[in-house]
Amino acid sequence: MLRDEPGDSAAVSEDGEMESPSGGSGSGSPPESPPGLVSPDVHTATRSLEKMILAHEIALDPDFSLQRHAPADGSLEKAVTEAMHKAFWDILETELSRDPPEFSGALRLMGEIQETLLSLLPSPTRRSPLPESLDAGLLTQQAKAGTLDVVEVGDSVVRTMARLCAPVRDADVRALARLAEDAAGDKGRKDVKTAVSLYREIFRVLDLMKQDYANFSIRCVRPWLQADAGRYEQSQFDRFLRDEPNALELTRRWLAAAVSHTPSRASVFTPDATARTPGVVTPVLDPSVVLSQAFLDLLAWEPGEPYPETVAADRGRLEEAAGHVRRLRVQASVLLVVRGGGWARELLRGQHAFLAHAKHVVDALTQGACHPPAMLAEALGAVSEQLDVDLCRLAEQRGLHETPAAARAALCGQIRDLCKPGNPVASLVASRVNDYLKGVVEGRSSIPMPGGLAPVGPELENVAMKYARLVMHNRNVFGTHYLRILCGLIVSPAQAGLPGKA
Repeated sequence: MLRDEPGDSAAVSEDGEMESPSGGSGSGSPPESPPGLVSPDVHTATRSLEKMILAHEIALDPDFSLQRHAPADGSLEKAVTEAMHKAFWDILETELSRDPPEFSGALRLMGEIQETLLSLLPSPTRRSPLPESLDAGLLTQQAKAGTLDVVEVGDSVVRTMARLCAPVRDADVRALARLAEDAAGDKGRKDVKTAVSLYREIFRVLDLMKQDYANFSIRCVRPWLQADAGRYEQSQFDRFLRDEPNALELTRRWLAAAVSHTPSRASVFTPDATARTPGVVTPVLDPSVVLSQAFLDLLAWEPGEPYPETVAADRGRLEEAAGHVRRLRVQASVLLVVRGGGWARELLRGQHAFLAHAKHVVDALTQGACHPPAMLAEALGAVSEQLDVDLCRLAEQRGLHETPAAARAALCGQIRDLCKPGNPVASLVASRVNDYLKGVVEGRSSIPMPGGLAPVGPELENVAMKYARLVMHNRNVFGTHYLRILCGLIVSPAQAGLPGKA
């Protein structure tokens, strides 16, 4: 990118579509399949979905950026990629080493370099020509005459890159400049080898510059997306649904399950236009409450189960939130057991520092082990042993040199039992956590922290607020689709005031 950074015109086209600096999609997706392999309708639907997901990530993740794909070490992909690249550069070296040199491969490379450099210019500047030494017509004439100096052209490319690159790439471009000097100073076959190495490094740094420019464009477009992300995502998803009308089956199943989980006390009374007696009202579930229940269900999603289409882009965020909630439930349950009775109750009175330590112990020993139950059982065993040691040490510090062995064993057993189905303490904590999360997701104001959750209150509040923002964004984007599906599940179209069925 230029030192005086370009505006956001590189990221948003005139019709509001997101574009990459090179004029394509900003999603970093692979090029389209050859004609005849995939239908145009599928291409259109896929592109709309890709744009929606990209916009969603940019709007919700302040740290989102595009990264270069790097095949894993030892993978077949990396081996094939390296072999193909080596073959390509070996062919180029062979062509340039001939007498006279063959420039067809070099000209193609120079054409790609020229296109990339032009793509790194902001829109108003793209009409400005690159240095005359990079003019495609001139390079072709020189190649025909046998006077094309690939090292001199490479040096001109490096000087242009120095003008366009971000400061973070200055060191890479200086290394290119030194390589260009070495190539200019060498003679014979080594000259060709160094020239090929120069172009190979030019392409590597140009890839990094394209990544820099794309991420700069994302930073430019983020405020616009955050202000109007819902409308943009909605329009892209609606385009996707026009080409794939049956693409909400998983969402329908998810909402249907939520209907069965929502208590009947959440019903509201709606005039029944189909009733024979005028004025008759029929109790139906409140769609808003059902939808809130559906989002709470996502926090208990079974690992490996496909997520509903409307939340698939948030799979990582959902799994992270669910993991936080599980850990907070375990922490609150353990602390409630430790403080709630037995020999440690009086010992811990006023010991806020120890309770903070115990919370840290539980968090450290249950990281990644809250699910499945077998892993949690093992982790709780380790927690009980460590807290037993720490409680005994605290007792000694307070002058209690003898501790009741039976009471200690009972406390350890209570901690280990927290992973058993139907455990009263774990069930109570889970119920209170769910009630708090439900209140936040539903948008209630001034929700008090339930009893027994104070030790994890700040963390639970933070998780709940982040999750509520995610839910609100999702409802803004897909609310119309949710309402139509729910109306088909719990009310008639006439009761909902809709023109047709879901």
